[in-house]
Amino acid sequence: MTEMIWRSSFETGVERIDHEHQVLLSLIKSCHDAILPGCDLAGICRTVDEVAAYARFHFVREENLMVDLDFPDLERHRMLHAELLTQLDQERADLDASSTRLSQFVFFLYDWFTSHTVQEDRKIARYLEGVNPAKTRVRRIRHSEGGG
Repeated sequence: MTEMIWRSSFETGVERIDHEHQVLLSLIKSCHDAILPGCDLAGICRTVDEVAAYARFHFVREENLMVDLDFPDLERHRMLHAELLTQLDQERADLDASSTRLSQFVFFLYDWFTSHTVQEDRKIARYLEGVNPAKTRVRRIRHSEGGG
């Protein structure tokens, strides 16, 4: 597996989204780093639960931003988020003490994170660039400061 570090290719150009993605990647990396022979499955499961909770939080914030922007692909993006959360919940329920299974799960998380961020979330930034510049400036300030 590729080293789990933040890469410029993950950047969307939307400060708030990029920050939240960095947190999400850090949580996924924590799961990866915890997988060792004789690992504490309960501890890893708690971290996986944290990833799922943070993903839910992030998806709500990202979707709220898309609503504010009148993002035309909002419903499709929501569907992708819902599909991930369903899959994440199913994968979490199937976790066992097998380090192979845990590694596959972490790979699933990392692969989803990288592909969704680069392919889907960048569409939000590209759309934002095409919005009325005065409106965009206000929204960028509002969203980079953590406003809803």
